[in-house]
Amino acid sequence: MIDLKPAPNGYMSPQDPGEPGRNQPRWSVNDLEARIVGELCRKGIVLEIGTGLGVSSRAILKTCYKLMTVDSDPWVWNNVFPELKKEFGEKVHCYPLKANNVKTPTRFDALFLDGFHEYEQVKKDIANYRGELKHGAIMIFHDLYIDGVYRGIIDSGLTPLHIQTTAGIGVCWND
Repeated sequence: MIDLKPAPNGYMSPQDPGEPGRNQPRWSVNDLEARIVGELCRKGIVLEIGTGLGVSSRAILKTCYKLMTVDSDPWVWNNVFPELKKEFGEKVHCYPLKANNVKTPTRFDALFLDGFHEYEQVKKDIANYRGELKHGAIMIFHDLYIDGVYRGIIDSGLTPLHIQTTAGIGVCWND
């Protein structure tokens, strides 16, 4: 089992080698942010981009109908995905990348985006995954205080409702 330790903004794991190419450990959402995200995803079919340490995944899984979580890091695939599957079974579907051949029974009610925080990647993620959402679905963004995240949201034509937390949460709708 992954050992989670408190970090300034959430949790970190001493076992985690860090996100590829960053040479620093990843931090998860904190408890309040996890609870907010979980409540926003209540009873929905949810797409999460950026599984990370699985803290937000677990919060979402406690309230949602079903979760599809995607991460590009092999460490997450080998360490976090198996734990989520063991804990939540068929309620969670874990994918290393959003493959074009992955068919879902319906469009998603919610998107939680906490992937790479660079401007271009945020814009790309919004463009790639927005089409997977139902009309009126909620889009939740973590790390709103990071300039690349905020500008990526704005330049994608979205106006986030700002929830003040340690890292900032942005909420938009797919209208």
